[in-house]
Amino acid sequence: MKFSTILSLSTLALAVTAATSAVAADQPIIGLITKTETNPFFVKMKEGAQAEATKLGAKLLTAAGKQDGDTASQIAALENMTSAGAKTILITASGDAVVPAIKKVQAKGVQVIALDSPVDAADALFATDNYKAGVLIGQYAKAALGGKTAKIATLDLFPGHPVGAQRHNGFMKGFGLPAADAKSNELSKDAAVVCMADSFGDAAKGQTAMENCLQKNPDINLVYTINEPAAAGAYNALKKAGKEKEMNVSYAFPKTPLINKELIIQSDSSRLKINEDKIALIQDPTLQFEYKGSWWPKNIGWQSIDNNKEWLYVFGESAWPGLRASKKISNTQKSLREEISNIKEEKISSLIYEDRINPFWFYILFLFCCLYLWLEVKLS
Repeated sequence: MKFSTILSLSTLALAVTAATSAVAADQPIIGLITKTETNPFFVKMKEGAQAEATKLGAKLLTAAGKQDGDTASQIAALENMTSAGAKTILITASGDAVVPAIKKVQAKGVQVIALDSPVDAADALFATDNYKAGVLIGQYAKAALGGKTAKIATLDLFPGHPVGAQRHNGFMKGFGLPAADAKSNELSKDAAVVCMADSFGDAAKGQTAMENCLQKNPDINLVYTINEPAAAGAYNALKKAGKEKEMNVSYAFPKTPLINKELIIQSDSSRLKINEDKIALIQDPTLQFEYKGSWWPKNIGWQSIDNNKEWLYVFGESAWPGLRASKKISNTQKSLREEISNIKEEKISSLIYEDRINPFWFYILFLFCCLYLWLEVKLS
């Protein structure tokens, strides 16, 4: 999620630069077209783009498809934004059906930048390496399964989409199963994958797909999903079937937690116990299966998580002085760079010290120079 925001901000800055050069006298108009308005990934992208547009003085037009794969709404948005004066349009394309519309608006002088999903006609692409992301997911899943025989369900995007195919095939490769390369749009298959279903990146469709997979094979012990909404739907199906307790629960803690310092916790479960303390975690409003909370360690040493399922080491206040000093210096330097970059040119000029010279000293200096020139002539 963080990456999506950074991606949209950097891309928007580039788009504003391009649009400003084309429409120097007017407010630049930028378009952003996402696949849906409900996926947290695109929600954060839109929020980040709007904040950056406001900061840079640009007008942002936004639109989205009704669901993943809705290219008709995206084509209409391309045409409408061009008519509204947009000189640059950012799009997370739902499919190749948008290519003719992209070429049409490009012929009118509009720059089109693809986000998230590659599309051949775009002038530029800013996206995740989806194959590599899939490999990392597969490697993690392999380790989490701990040597058990895998019975995998994959809740993919929909047929033919490069993001869905790259993420799926990368997962297969990372898990150690036969997999197509990053250029293939065909989904790899193996006997370990007992069910494959399309979720369209949607929670409701993801739940239905998972329910169907459980009917096909109730012994599924590993679920791969294309995104967060599909994962939330799969979790709901597993919970409905009474299998949510069989799922692996993961936690995220700081690398060097300190005694008597607030510890921010992130988990995919609302239930968490550290030693004898029961921690209340709050559900994220945009990610249904992500929970956050905080805890204040009272003791130095190893702390038991969920009755010894995992362990966390809490350091004393004097521990890791070099690391903490390095972080402090790094944060200070970052803060200074941000402050300097925010100073406008006119503010810099106002920092230059100016003062008028007293006329008396000016004349003394002038007479001294004249005397020097007169003496130079006489003595030569």
